[in-house]
Amino acid sequence: MPIHRSVRARLAIVAVLSALVGAACGGGGGDSELGEPTTLGTTSTTTIPATTTTVAGPKAPLTGVPVSDPAVLGRPALAVKIDNIDSGGCETARPQIGLNRADVVYEILVEGITRFMAVFHSDLPETVGPVRSARSSDPDLVAALGTPLFAWSGNNDNVAFDLSKIRGRYVDVGHSSGAGGSFYRDGVRCAPHNLLVNPADLFAYAADKKPGTPTPIFTYRAAGAALPATAKPTGGVRLTTGQDVVFAWNATTKSWDRTQRGSLHTTVDKKVETPISPANLVVLETAYVSSSTPGSPQAVTVGSGPALVYVEGQVVAGTWSRKENGDPWTLTDEAGAPLALTPGRTWVALAQKGKIEQLDSVAAAKFLK
Repeated sequence: MPIHRSVRARLAIVAVLSALVGAACGGGGGDSELGEPTTLGTTSTTTIPATTTTVAGPKAPLTGVPVSDPAVLGRPALAVKIDNIDSGGCETARPQIGLNRADVVYEILVEGITRFMAVFHSDLPETVGPVRSARSSDPDLVAALGTPLFAWSGNNDNVAFDLSKIRGRYVDVGHSSGAGGSFYRDGVRCAPHNLLVNPADLFAYAADKKPGTPTPIFTYRAAGAALPATAKPTGGVRLTTGQDVVFAWNATTKSWDRTQRGSLHTTVDKKVETPISPANLVVLETAYVSSSTPGSPQAVTVGSGPALVYVEGQVVAGTWSRKENGDPWTLTDEAGAPLALTPGRTWVALAQKGKIEQLDSVAAAKFLK
């Protein structure tokens, strides 16, 4: 796929950022969000294909894709809060670091924009970021991941109380935890939009903290299984919860290219900038209520609501439901039959009612660069 003009325009930033990531030096911990740089460790990686594979073996619970190293299934998930500000200049989080390697990404409304919770398990990047604060929407998402590691930077007292309700159901590897020395500033973007961390360091810190392993939060189709009869061809979808976002079906890569405010959304991993393009897009119509923090919305993710599942260039309308915050997502089509995803990475958009617009192939094609 040709690289979008906006990608080329940021190559200088990417190059400097990559160099800084590789050259980060050691430093101490502490509770301040302005932590000192620390030495990056290294981690072995297992690349997960975007779509179904025929390789035999045990399957990763959060992607449904067979893994080449069964040992990775014994480790916990790592949930990281990722910045998504795009004001321009140094006050931008784009391109994010390592986001393409997440098994699942939740996109959540904050104050007028969205923020991500990236969940890593079957595949770990060397570096992740920019890391940002926890919000009241987070506990009900973290609780379903089987005692994961949870990394974030900053929270107010109200959010601290919300997190205390699920204490014991996650391992704190945030910037104010004992793992705080693993976080560092890249020096290119403006604080607080430049805080990075090496997942390998967080796993090393949490090794004796009794984390758990995740169980599936979605179900996946078997190879060759047909989509529901109610599936309809689609070019993609426009979401205006927060930033103006489009996911357009890319028939070449068989995944959903993401654009934000009209430009292709990319991520950097090992000095390479690539498009964000998950195999599955799950749009959950979600109510946002006034959270414990005035002015900060909280996504209601326990209960039920309308769902749109985008797989294989098709969209299937249905319903999502969860009785408890520790439950997986139950997705059913309009006939009440289970809705399964294509094995691969999944993007979950917690979208507001009235902020979802279907796109035909002609409209979506304008966003494929």
